[in-house]
Amino acid sequence: MDDGAERIGWGRKVRLPAAFTAAQLAAWPLGPLAFGAPVDPVPAGQLTAITLVVGVALSVRAAAPVAVWAVILAAVSCTEPFGLQDQALVVPFADLIALYTVAARRTLRVSVLCAAAATLVSTLVADVLTEADPVAGSFALTAGADAALSAVVYAAVVVFGRSLRRRTARQEAVRVHVARAADHERAAAAHERERLSQELHDVSAHHLTAVVVQLAAAQRLRDPAMTAQALDVARTSGRSAASSCTGSPRSPAAPSPRPRPASPTWSPASPASACASTCTSISRPSAGPPT
Repeated sequence: MDDGAERIGWGRKVRLPAAFTAAQLAAWPLGPLAFGAPVDPVPAGQLTAITLVVGVALSVRAAAPVAVWAVILAAVSCTEPFGLQDQALVVPFADLIALYTVAARRTLRVSVLCAAAATLVSTLVADVLTEADPVAGSFALTAGADAALSAVVYAAVVVFGRSLRRRTARQEAVRVHVARAADHERAAAAHERERLSQELHDVSAHHLTAVVVQLAAAQRLRDPAMTAQALDVARTSGRSAASSCTGSPRSPAAPSPRPRPASPTWSPASPASACASTCTSISRPSAGPPT
């Protein structure tokens, strides 16, 4: 499998980022503006820019999961220093989507490193960069709780992403197995058709040779009874040849058991043997008229 858990079509690539961007912009700032509420243009512009960056990055997450995750993590981390954490209702979920894609398309080691980095960055942004007095009060306890919560959330996302990767790997293995089985079945069918064709050719050639021999003997025989016997043997061989052609199985998957047509027995007592010996004696030049 090529480093990708699944192949996402263009429509699926665009639907999620478009819905994500539309949901954030509808929540803020377009929603309050639609109801006539005042909106500060500076924060509105900042959040709109962050939302568009995140939406564009999500649309190419399948091609470069780690790079997209890094861009989205940086964009989402800007919401709290800018004071947009109350307005950014949808944007914070973007880094979870990006991390899920990393877990589904990259190795476990890369996924764990990305989850650890996301935990560290989110803790620093939430408890250091936005804290007015980071050494006062229960900063250590708050930072530890935030780090533990972030670690649990990111670990759950990685687990879900890895489960998708394993499930897709199993589906791909089944698909490859089915394709190989179909190829093997087609090759076996072709081999069986070739074998049946060769066998049919041999049987038909045997019977047709017998027909030619018997007809040649019938042309040379002077005894009407032996001529009739030769023609009867030729007729029987011709019917056997026709039966072997029309009665051959059409599908090699279920060949019907058909006994190999018996060849004429050239015993001294058989009519065919008698015709052959008579033909041989007639073909020899006679010494002279009988006295």
